[in-house]
Amino acid sequence: MTVAVLVYGPASAGNHLTKRVLAKLGCRGSIKDKQPFDRGLPNALNTGPIMWGHSVPSNDKWSDVGAEIVSAASNGYSPWVIVVTRGMYPTICSQLKRERVPNRHEAASDIVRAMQLIMEGVGRASDAHKVRTLFLSYEELTTRPVAVTKWLAEELDLDWPGAEAFGFVEDRNGKHWEEER
Repeated sequence: MTVAVLVYGPASAGNHLTKRVLAKLGCRGSIKDKQPFDRGLPNALNTGPIMWGHSVPSNDKWSDVGAEIVSAASNGYSPWVIVVTRGMYPTICSQLKRERVPNRHEAASDIVRAMQLIMEGVGRASDAHKVRTLFLSYEELTTRPVAVTKWLAEELDLDWPGAEAFGFVEDRNGKHWEEER
C-alpha cells in the first residue's frame, strides 16, 4: 500500500524541516505552507509515497487533522503521522520572531492547543483506520541527523539516500537562548 506521511506540529516546531527530510527520502509533496494536496489527494494507485501536512495552526487556520488523515486513508493510502515536537522556549521565541503571535502567553497557549488538536485528530482517525504515528523531536533530528533520518527511512519503508543528503539539517535552537540571555 502506498504511504502518505502526514506531518503535524505546532507552528515553529520544525514542520518545514521535517518535510525537507521527507522529500530527500523520496516523498512527493511540498515543504511550503500551501500544499498541492490541500485541494485533494491523488488516488494512491497513481503515485509513490507522498507527504502532506502543516503547522497547527497554519495561516491562522486550525485544521481538522483527523479529517485529513481519514482523507488519506479513504484515498487508498497507508497513513503515517509524524507529530513534530520542539522545546517550548525555542518554539515560543521562533513564533514571536516570525510575528505569528503577539506575546509569549498566546504562543504557549497555541502550542498546547495545537498538540491537543493533533492528538485528538490522530485518535479519531485511528478509531476508523490503521494509523501509525511517530513522534519526531526537532532536537533529536538536528543533533543526530544521520541516525534519525535512517530511523525514519526504516520506519516508513523508504530508501535512505545517504548522510550527504541531509547536510541542510542544523540546530537553530541556540540562537534563541543566546539572544535572550
